[in-house]
Amino acid sequence: TTVNLSALATNIGTDIDLIDLEVCIVPSYVSSMVFDPVDGSVTDTKYQIVQDAVSKRITISAPEAELGEVISVTR
Repeated sequence: TTVNLSALATNIGTDIDLIDLEVCIVPSYVSSMVFDPVDGSVTDTKYQIVQDAVSKRITISAPEAELGEVISVTR
């Protein structure tokens, strides 16, 4: 499965206009799709993904994390 990533941060989920990563990572890497425990769901995890247009590095973040913190990882 191929997923086209944007240079603009986009929410991850199965809703239209979101990036659906579930088909790429479940069940090979995780048993079920992860989502924000406060108000996320599989249809909109409330996590975001973005790919830098120049370096092609991918960042996944939880911009609505508890205590106003932003959690992210770039690879």
